[in-house]
Amino acid sequence: MATQATIEMVERLEAIGGNRWQKGAMDRVYFNDLARWYGLEVTRYNTGNVSSARLHGERISNSHAREILGDLAWAKVWFDANDGRFYGRNLDERYFGRIVEAIKAAAAAVELESVEA
Repeated sequence: MATQATIEMVERLEAIGGNRWQKGAMDRVYFNDLARWYGLEVTRYNTGNVSSARLHGERISNSHAREILGDLAWAKVWFDANDGRFYGRNLDERYFGRIVEAIKAAAAAVELESVEA
């Protein structure tokens, strides 16, 4: 059974764009657009090729951006409401840590806004 804190966390995660998925005993919140959560901003030509890229606001090479996009292409990140933890699949620990930090920060900001309202 989920605690009140976990229930509130799920609500905040959904508010920032997480997608809740429930099946049987499983209850998870999945996140898409992991590149954005990692801090990668990409603009593209009409062909789909990268025209420019920034990582955490700093300009990076297009090839580095393509490398990051490739690394995150099959990755999954989710919050498990049953145990209150984040999990990742098909991604390196260096990405996972930053992505989870960004998600937690955004969720905390939602909490602060709701308290002020």
